[in-house]
Amino acid sequence: MTATSGEEFQVGLAMAGAISAGAYSAGVLDFLIQALDAWETARHDPALADKIPNHRVGIKVIVGASAGSMTGALGAVALAGGLQKVPAKNFPGNMQTILCVLPNLYDAWVVKPEMISSSGGPDFLKTDDLVVGKDAGSALNSEILEVIKDAALRLSKPGARLPYISSTLHVYLTMSNLRGVPYKVSFTGGDFGMMSHGDRAHYCITGLGSWISASPFADTDAVRAIDVKGLFVPNGPSAEWKDYATAAVTSGAFPVGLASRQWQATVGEYQGRKWPVADAAEVNATTGPNWPPAWTGPKQRFEFTAVDGGLINNEPFEYARFTLLKPATTGNPRNGNEADRAVIMIDPFPEPPVFPPDGLPKGDMLSVLAMLIPALRTQAQFKPSEVAVAASGASSRFMIGPHRTLPGATTDERYAIACGLLGGFGGFLARSFREHDFQLGRRNCQKFLLDTFALPDGNNIIKAWPQAALSNSGYRTPPDKNDAQLYHLIPLFGDALPEVPFPAWPQIDDADVDALMKAAEARISRLADVLIVQKGWNWKLRKLLDVAFRLNKGRIFGYVRLSILSDLVRRNQLASWALPAQWNRPTTAQPDDIRAVLAELLNPKFDFRNESGIAAATGLSVGVVSGILASCQAETGKPYSVWRAPWTDLAGSPLYTLVSRKPSMFSRMPGIRQLGNKVTAPSVDPPGI
Repeated sequence: MTATSGEEFQVGLAMAGAISAGAYSAGVLDFLIQALDAWETARHDPALADKIPNHRVGIKVIVGASAGSMTGALGAVALAGGLQKVPAKNFPGNMQTILCVLPNLYDAWVVKPEMISSSGGPDFLKTDDLVVGKDAGSALNSEILEVIKDAALRLSKPGARLPYISSTLHVYLTMSNLRGVPYKVSFTGGDFGMMSHGDRAHYCITGLGSWISASPFADTDAVRAIDVKGLFVPNGPSAEWKDYATAAVTSGAFPVGLASRQWQATVGEYQGRKWPVADAAEVNATTGPNWPPAWTGPKQRFEFTAVDGGLINNEPFEYARFTLLKPATTGNPRNGNEADRAVIMIDPFPEPPVFPPDGLPKGDMLSVLAMLIPALRTQAQFKPSEVAVAASGASSRFMIGPHRTLPGATTDERYAIACGLLGGFGGFLARSFREHDFQLGRRNCQKFLLDTFALPDGNNIIKAWPQAALSNSGYRTPPDKNDAQLYHLIPLFGDALPEVPFPAWPQIDDADVDALMKAAEARISRLADVLIVQKGWNWKLRKLLDVAFRLNKGRIFGYVRLSILSDLVRRNQLASWALPAQWNRPTTAQPDDIRAVLAELLNPKFDFRNESGIAAATGLSVGVVSGILASCQAETGKPYSVWRAPWTDLAGSPLYTLVSRKPSMFSRMPGIRQLGNKVTAPSVDPPGI
């Protein structure tokens, strides 16, 4: 057996919100555990004694927001049942043979969360949660999350304690507390009142790992302690573990889309709360909630409605960083020769938000309201202090984000995440989307361990390696931009060494879209019925609302369908819209550019588009857009065939739409069109936008 050198590298995992792309984060975590376990097995191989890296890498803390909370929390539960290597089917023989090692986590993210159940079980579009006379909880049926949560807690038997997991694993799960926690700060001359809505649940799991590691920050924080034994009690799991899983689901309660949750805490959890800020000692000593006078005692119950933790803190990086801190320090060592701990951010959506073109958003009330919540959320994600340290090249923080590079290529594909459409909800449309992202997460994690997660030979961890390991090029990364030689922090062994195959880009077909729309229309109709009864305070208003919905439901359904089609086409995830291999298209236009133009022609906000409006929306030049539209006009009988209207916009510019969206022959007749425009004018790009 290869004895450990006593040198340690501590890891904190920070998992960002991701909605359906939590499947990617789950894949990253799955392979990371596989790699750590394969290394542990290699330590016990007599043939490798004193020939392999001899330090310890241990996971000390997992923090998450939204889908990241669900991935981290349920991943820890899956670990409690031990690794179970599920063989892959149809993978190339010379590559990875493992589909996953945490099947409970795979089931929670890949198999069960569906818009339309393939097995007839619960799904997001079933209507059995919508009962007239009962408040409508959310746009989607959230009961499936209860099914996923309960299934994740069902483990057949406990696994062995893992030497690469802390014996006190800290788990932080963010929540957005709509009730808020009142605070008061006393200044000379008066008091200043505040309300905090960024909340979290802090758990410490024992019995999962055997690696002993203390945390001055987290060990002294108010915490809910749970032991793995509670998962295997008679009639289990225990109430504490059920609460733990509920906390994870609560963190993922995306506003409106998924139902809010009621969470119960105690006053004591807030009185003893530690804050991850630079002057933590002073703040922790002086800051406490300003509860109502009648609230006395640490066991006083505090209940509140909670929604998605990512609404206020989508990348809770700071909780992981502070849990890793050494005593009496405010920062972790950043220089490569000194680093002995790091936070790894796992973020399926690291790309920046879309930068609006000039003139958007508009200044009218509805436009401002529509942008208010997105603006607040993106501002909450802007953390200059964290960004500045990460940008400095620090060896104390890393990120695993999606990269989809075709074999042999040097640049990434424009879209890496199959679950990224429809604002992140699109992965629930098809299991193939989630399967792709899970395997991409595994592949990206493997690449990260081989090329990025490394330290220089001047670090004490590497200095303590056996000479045979230092001499083995298999434990080194490719030279960096400064030709510095770096050494793997988590070397690959055994079944973690074969390459994870490059996953094929998944697509669905028109029949899938039709089935989806049928289920979506049924849910929208039922939701409207419930909301009309819920919000209509007398029968006259209810009747008026009902008539209004019946008259407009065709337009509502059409809007939903076009929104789905637009994103599927933009991301090349609809098989029937495949572009021809040979096509007379502009030489400067790439297939992704063409799909971007077609997606704008499907945009339900507009009936007709002009070239400048499409150019502004896609970032392409007007010339390229014009060439693409001309090529699509030449195509006939295809879903991407384009029709040029016989009229223009107010500036005289031509207007376009898809042939499938052009007005009927009757409505295009002279006089009829002008009359119709006076009743319901078509939505058109502003001239010369």
